[in-house]
Amino acid sequence: MKKSDKQKFKFFYSDKSDCADYHQVNALLEKAFGGKRNEHVTKDTFSKSQYVQYAYDNETLIGCARAISDGAHALILNVAVDPDYQGLHLGWNIVDKLSRQMKDQNIFLKYFFEYTSRWSRIL
Repeated sequence: MKKSDKQKFKFFYSDKSDCADYHQVNALLEKAFGGKRNEHVTKDTFSKSQYVQYAYDNETLIGCARAISDGAHALILNVAVDPDYQGLHLGWNIVDKLSRQMKDQNIFLKYFFEYTSRWSRIL
């Protein structure tokens, strides 16, 4: 992606689950990781997570992550960035903003080995 292309984007972030479109979240997870996902499970897991972070380009969801916590330890899950937007440090920004919500907690990031090679593009 050229630098001039990056300047066209109007990124913003949100930590509000009540405004999330879970159809878009599910579609993003499918696009980023492949495979078919159950939209009801996606809605259930994201809506029940203590912490969430969404990234948008205008009204289009382009990134997300969620975290669960017991108050002392937090686990970050489902970090996803639309492949068309990877390489712009959106994944890093999402994880950073999500981590800032979990002050004074030990934070762990869960990832699957088969996606490890993608992290350099996602983050």
